[in-house]
Amino acid sequence: MVMWPLISFIVIRKDFREYADFVFQEYGGKVKHWITFNEPWVYSHAGYDIGKKAPGRCSPYVNSKCQDGRSGYEAYLVSHKLLNAHAEAVDAFRKCEKIGIAHSPIWFEPHDFDDAQDGASIDRALDFMMGWHLDTTMFGDYPQKMKDIVGHRLPKFTTEQKAKLKNSADFLGLNYYTSTFSNYLEKPDPSKPRFLQDSLISWETKNAQNFTIGSKPLTAALTIYSRGFRSLLKYIKDKYANPEIMIMENGSY
Repeated sequence: MVMWPLISFIVIRKDFREYADFVFQEYGGKVKHWITFNEPWVYSHAGYDIGKKAPGRCSPYVNSKCQDGRSGYEAYLVSHKLLNAHAEAVDAFRKCEKIGIAHSPIWFEPHDFDDAQDGASIDRALDFMMGWHLDTTMFGDYPQKMKDIVGHRLPKFTTEQKAKLKNSADFLGLNYYTSTFSNYLEKPDPSKPRFLQDSLISWETKNAQNFTIGSKPLTAALTIYSRGFRSLLKYIKDKYANPEIMIMENGSY
């Protein structure tokens, strides 16, 4: 996974295309299926919104260990540059058989099945986690829910960029590991923007009836919930007109 400081994303589109040209020339005769980026939402969110992964940037109100950063802003900027870099790589790779992005969404169940807000939050949660990069490569722009909520903090694509991004994935790579409960966030704090708050949900390990989701083997780091995998596949099938899906990662670790 590429891990550069924020400043490098100013030139990443040109550099990434040059890199794509090189590897295609070297390996295009042998490799027929390509992935430009693996788990982009994890990279942007964990690296630039909560400071959990390199380069460890975020706002102090999110993580006191972060030395610098701006949560609620940089993650969107990073993904914006990343998506444009993907579009350039696809443009260079068009001679290969298939090219796409590997996404890593989790599935959400409502925290309270009697609360309509919790049920409605699932689509919004998936728009922020998966649609952020999948809608853009399918339809050429961010999900409308993201644009409505994030507002000026979400960068805008030019008409030319939208045209390059639309249908820029021949298949959908999918990494699925776990699921969680989605609880509606009633009172977000606008003075402390961050990705998770923008989606207007909180992730809960137990629902309103105090039940956990799935099961967790002693050797596993994440809860296993196979029903969530089925629900996620059906959601993708219905929303994105049954695209080709390649399972890249699955299980627990």
